Amino acid sequence: MRRRTGEAVPPRMAERLLEWAAPRGRTGQSVVGDAREEFSAHLRSGSAVPPSLWYWLHVLPIVVHGIFLGLGASPGALPRVLGGAVRDGRLALRTLSRSPGASSAVIATLALGIAGSTVAFSIVNAALLVPPSYAEPDELVGIYRFRTDVPRGFPDAFVASQSYSVPPITFRDWQDEARSFEAMGAFEGVTYSYSTPDGPVRLAGVNATSGAFRAFGVDAELGRTLLPEEDEIGGPRVAVLGAGFWERVLSSDPGILGKALPLNGVPHVVVGVMPSGFSFPYAGVDVWAPLPDDRRGWPTRSGGFLQTVGRLADGVTMEEAQEEMTTLHARLAAEHGGERDSTARLYSWRELQVAGSRPGILLLLSAAGLVLLISCANIANLLLVRALERDRELAIRTALGAGRRRIAAQLISEALVLALLGGGVAVIAAAAILVPLVSTLPFALPNAAGVGIDPTVLTFALLVSCAAGLATGLAPAWRTWRSRTGSLLRDAGSEGTRSRAQSVFAVGEVALAFVLLSGALLSLKSFLDVTSADPGFETEDRLAMRVELPRGDRDDGAAVALFYNELTDRLAARPGVSAAGSASQMPYSGGVSFPPASVETRDGEEATNLHNSSVTAGYFDAAGIGLVRGRPLTPEDRAGTLPVAVVNETLARAFWPDEDPLGRRLRLDLPGDSVWRTVVGVVEDVRYGFGWTPFPEFYTTIAQRPLWYQTVLVHSTDDSGATAQAMREAVWSSSTSIPVEVTTWDGLIRRSSGFTSARFASRAMAVLATLAALLAVVGVYGVVAFTVRRRRHEFGVRVALGGSQPGILLSVLTRGLRLASAGILIGLVVVLATGRFLDPTLFRSGTRDPATLTVVALLLMVTGLAASALPAFRATRIDPVRALNSE
Repeated sequence: MRRRTGEAVPPRMAERLLEWAAPRGRTGQSVVGDAREEFSAHLRSGSAVPPSLWYWLHVLPIVVHGIFLGLGASPGALPRVLGGAVRDGRLALRTLSRSPGASSAVIATLALGIAGSTVAFSIVNAALLVPPSYAEPDELVGIYRFRTDVPRGFPDAFVASQSYSVPPITFRDWQDEARSFEAMGAFEGVTYSYSTPDGPVRLAGVNATSGAFRAFGVDAELGRTLLPEEDEIGGPRVAVLGAGFWERVLSSDPGILGKALPLNGVPHVVVGVMPSGFSFPYAGVDVWAPLPDDRRGWPTRSGGFLQTVGRLADGVTMEEAQEEMTTLHARLAAEHGGERDSTARLYSWRELQVAGSRPGILLLLSAAGLVLLISCANIANLLLVRALERDRELAIRTALGAGRRRIAAQLISEALVLALLGGGVAVIAAAAILVPLVSTLPFALPNAAGVGIDPTVLTFALLVSCAAGLATGLAPAWRTWRSRTGSLLRDAGSEGTRSRAQSVFAVGEVALAFVLLSGALLSLKSFLDVTSADPGFETEDRLAMRVELPRGDRDDGAAVALFYNELTDRLAARPGVSAAGSASQMPYSGGVSFPPASVETRDGEEATNLHNSSVTAGYFDAAGIGLVRGRPLTPEDRAGTLPVAVVNETLARAFWPDEDPLGRRLRLDLPGDSVWRTVVGVVEDVRYGFGWTPFPEFYTTIAQRPLWYQTVLVHSTDDSGATAQAMREAVWSSSTSIPVEVTTWDGLIRRSSGFTSARFASRAMAVLATLAALLAVVGVYGVVAFTVRRRRHEFGVRVALGGSQPGILLSVLTRGLRLASAGILIGLVVVLATGRFLDPTLFRSGTRDPATLTVVALLLMVTGLAASALPAFRATRIDPVRALNSE
């Protein structure tokens, strides 16, 4: 079903909270009705304050006041309630101003926790909650084709969006016969070269069908999008430009429509410019164009390169569309051999876009939430101590007629005022932090430009502040609520007043700090393990450049192979160059794909999907990939000779365990390339992405499988700048229209989304864990210091009777160690119980890493001991005469 568009109504959650707090009957109806009228009046006023934020600010004081003081039964209760809330706030401010130092410490501590949560939520909001720029995103789905015999079953959304695709014939069958979709389109990511006065540049492009634009439902800012007739073979060569490219390169030329731009050396008539912020299928696309004829005319159902997007028709659910596509593809599989053992699967388009970054940013939000909980426990402890010290004042107020509900409400009001002040400081701090933080965000983060303090984030900060105020004020309020007047008067100022809640809060802080520190150290260890793991290739002194031949030079396979062989030979002959080679799919630069393939085994042919790269003979030396068995590919493996292949160790183990792979055969099941290749060598495994495990793959020579796109790799100990310039000149000596960007291979790895995401997560977790540990130290210190103050008379007596200072020191230190030990034990149980949620994000070792957990436990034990040291030293300096006289 289509999602209902937003209406000018109060936030439902806030309204339900108000209904719950208001009494039943006419009084409650009056309060809720008055709030709705006030909301409508605010809308009509045209105020700049967001309506949802205004309503929450309006409702929360009423809710708190209603819970603890009740609401009047007469009409017009709302103004009186608001007036009472204002009076409570003023009284709280006067009370807190009497101890500015303690109040400032509370505000700063709360601001620390709220700021961390606000920053984390702003990232979550931009990446996961802000609606995309296209209409009704919940109606968009991605449609993928899978082999039903894949051992791991259906992959998750992230793997699907990265690795699985559809051939054009299958897409056209889906488009013609499926009735569950209002529109369906297909696309593939490409690059285009475009010549500028400063030389050729590479543009991020997408070849798409017109149905893709109809599915997204976004009109062009200028002109139009693609038309159905432009999907046909022989259709006109047109282009739709991205707003960024139009502004950056073409200076926002308003007369661009109808002009021809040379893309890959072929003129494309500009028919439209998309609005700013439109991101299909990802952000930063410079140009969209129809599929070229050779891609539209792909002759078979084997393999595939298109991704498919569809918009559900009115009244059609995801489940209904999935059922139709499963049935439709089953019929296609029965009718066409190329669809054997395959099926179709639907994914939410929004899920596809955020699948890669969701775990990391939710982990960050959870960690920030734990820091906030520790802050609240810390403040609750401090407020509880203040309440104990104010027992005499509260007892006198009770004796003079103030009800326990009234006093409890006042204590909560003070906590709310502190929390709101802390929230205000937190928002200011978060706004300042986000500016430098955005520049360090992972490249894979969706809508990174949208990270900031918007009304939704402000509302979140307000709610968190109010929740923190309630949470920190409940302990002293509950204690006052339960106490009788006599007990308050009797215990006021007495050293016998005890509070187990203080110890509970301190233990909870240590436990949460243990969880956060464990997560941070495990994430850091995982990051270091990945960076130190053998990737299977060498990166030092390696320069890489992506080269894609112009469209007019791609059809002649022999010429393509000759171009890349001569290019790498010229580079290898340069002084200072140890080796040069190229590969169609190189780790961290060329992408991955798994076309259908067949492998000869002892039991016959086995159908599978294999990664493949077409390389020049010098690639293995240039990349530092070691030979395990047999021989490498050589220049003698030319077209017309025996088709050969070199496989990696993973493929050899998977299909020929305990057998000699040399002499075995395999093939790609692709049109025009379905030839058996004999295995002549085995090389070491390589990792194609940060934290990835090796997968089965094989290599062929570019002469026997020519591909027009290659990443050229040069191993040189010469000056990197001179080598990079030589690489550019070597390409431009053949064609000046080819854009060239040279980078270090190590730089490619460090710019990869996996590396930046892991680095960002480990750093953020480390910062949050450090804050948590510091707050836990403050919490343990506060409890031990209060214990020393409470036992001041006892210590004085012990000293007067000849007690030793080491005994007193040990007694106080033992108190801190017991708190730390209890928190560590609870935290350990939590980590072991919830570790399965973090395990998938860790490399090699999971959360059950004894060494890391032991280090965290020792670290917190030492910090607990350090937090107890100052109060323990003060205990040994107590003057027994003063201590006894103060009793």
